[in-house]
Amino acid sequence: MSNMKMDVATTNISTTSSNDRVVPGPASWGQPGRRPAPSASELRNHLEAVRDAWQSSDWEGVIAAANDLLTLSPNHASVLKMRLRAAISAGLLDKVAQSAIAAADAHPSTAFIAAKKLLSGHQVESAAKVLVAIRHADAGDIDGFDEIAKRIASNLGKSAADLERGGDQEGYRRVLRLGIAVAPTDSTLRRRFSALRSDVVERAKQADFEHDPTGFVAAWEHVLNVDPEHPTAIKRLATAAERSGDATRALHLWTRLLEADPTDTKMVKRVARTAGQAEREYEGLAVLHQVGVASADGDYVPRLIHRVRRAGKLALRGGEARKAALHLALLAKVGQDDDELQVLRRKVSAVLSKELSAHRREKRPADAAEVAYLLLQIAPQNVPALTAVAHHLYQTHAFTDSANYYQRVLELKPDSATHWLHLARASHRAGDLATAASAVARSRELEPSNSASKNLQSLLDLNLAN
Repeated sequence: MSNMKMDVATTNISTTSSNDRVVPGPASWGQPGRRPAPSASELRNHLEAVRDAWQSSDWEGVIAAANDLLTLSPNHASVLKMRLRAAISAGLLDKVAQSAIAAADAHPSTAFIAAKKLLSGHQVESAAKVLVAIRHADAGDIDGFDEIAKRIASNLGKSAADLERGGDQEGYRRVLRLGIAVAPTDSTLRRRFSALRSDVVERAKQADFEHDPTGFVAAWEHVLNVDPEHPTAIKRLATAAERSGDATRALHLWTRLLEADPTDTKMVKRVARTAGQAEREYEGLAVLHQVGVASADGDYVPRLIHRVRRAGKLALRGGEARKAALHLALLAKVGQDDDELQVLRRKVSAVLSKELSAHRREKRPADAAEVAYLLLQIAPQNVPALTAVAHHLYQTHAFTDSANYYQRVLELKPDSATHWLHLARASHRAGDLATAASAVARSRELEPSNSASKNLQSLLDLNLAN
C-alpha cells in the first residue's frame, strides 16, 4: 500500500509540519488552560460503562460511553475498536466512518471491514477516507485491500465526471484528490488530475504580486488546493509571505520544501533565517534536526542554536520548567553539551521531579506521565519518570509499551521485586507469557512472601499448561 498522507476528515492532504514531533510528548504542554488529565478511577469508571453497554448489546450506548472515555484518553486502543464494532453492529454508517478513521492506526483490519461496509452502503467517499487512513497507518498488506481500492477509485472516477459535467469544480477537485489518494496508479484519475493541475498552474502564472498581491496569493493557494505538494506554488507563496512580513507563514512553507529535499542548502538557510524573523527559533531548529541538517555548515544554524539556548535559560528563570526542558532536550539532540547545559538540565530535572512526585502522591497517573515523558527527554535514566510512564501505559491498556518501560526501569533497578512484578503483569496482559513467567519468578526470588506474585505465578502456570 502506498503511504500517501491525507487529512481524511477534510480530504486535504496533510501539510502539518514535523516541528512538534522532534521532541515527543503531549500536545498539551503548550496549553496552560487545558482540562486536568483524568485519574485512574475516572478512566476505569468510563471503561466499565463501555463494557456494561457492550454486554447488553446497547450499541448506541457503547458509542456514547466510548466517546466520553476517548475525550479523556483519545488513543485508548481497545475502546477505539469497541466503538467501531458497535457502530458496525448498529449499522450507523456515519459513525462507522468516523470511528474507522480514528481506529485505523491501531486496528487497520477492523477499519478495513468498516470500509467494505461503507462501500456496500454506497458511502463511497467515506469508504475512501477510511482506506486513506489505513494507508497512512502503514499497516502492511491487508487481504483484498487493492481490490476494494480499485472499486472505490472506479466509483470516484464516475463521480468526478458527473461533478465536472455539472460544473461543480470544488467537488470535482475534492473527489479527484481523494481518488488519487486511494488508488495512486489509476490511469484515468491521474489523467484527469494532471489536466486539472496544469490548468490552475497556468492561471496562477498570470498573476502578478506587484500589481495585485491578494490575487497572486489566491491564485497560488488555488494550486495548493489541487496539489498540496506543488513545489512552485509553495515557493511562490513563501516568497509572498516574506514580502508581506508574515515570517511565521513563510517559515511553515519553507519548512515543507526543506522536508521534501533536505539536501537543499539554500532552503536550510531560509528556514533558519525565517525562524529567527518569526521569533520561533525552537521550531526552526527542530525542523533542521528532523531532516538531519542541524549541524550544517554556515553561521545561520549556530545563531539559531544560540537563540534556543538563550530561550531555554530565560524559560527556567521565568519559572517555565517545561518550556526550558523542551529547549534543553532539543539542544542535546543537536549535539550541544557543555558544563552550563548540564547544570541547567539538573536544575530543570529537579523542578520537574518535584512536580512528578506531587502528581504521583495525588494519584493522577496521566498528569504524572505527562511530566515524566518530558523529564525523560533530559534525564533518560530517571527511574520515577520511567515508572510513571510505564504505569500510565498499563492503565491505558498499552501493555506492550508498558512492559518495555518496565524493562528500562529494571536495567537500572534489577533487584526491585515490585518492578519485576509490574513487568510480569504488563507482559501477561500483552500476551507475552514467557517474559511474564520469568519476571514473576524473579519477583518471587526477591520477595518470596509477596502474595500478588504467588497468585500471578499460579495463573501463569495454568495458562502455560493449557
